[in-house]
Amino acid sequence: MARYLPEPTSDELRSLIDTAVRDINAWHWKDQALDAHQRRIKQLEKIVFDQARRLDTMSGAANDGHDNPANPPPRPKTVAR
Repeated sequence: MARYLPEPTSDELRSLIDTAVRDINAWHWKDQALDAHQRRIKQLEKIVFDQARRLDTMSGAANDGHDNPANPPPRPKTVAR
């Protein structure tokens, strides 16, 4: 024989509905916050990559081939004793 659960009262139903609505709203806001964070991360990455590209095109003592393995910096000359 199948046993059925008792019918929920109106207060129990109202509580379940309120909880579901709060959960849906929380998910919605979390999703929107995540989207906003991802958009901001993309903006910051674009800024960083743009600045790195600009620095790479600049000429300067600290930037001229400092990380080019094919063109290492000169070694300091040592005095033989």
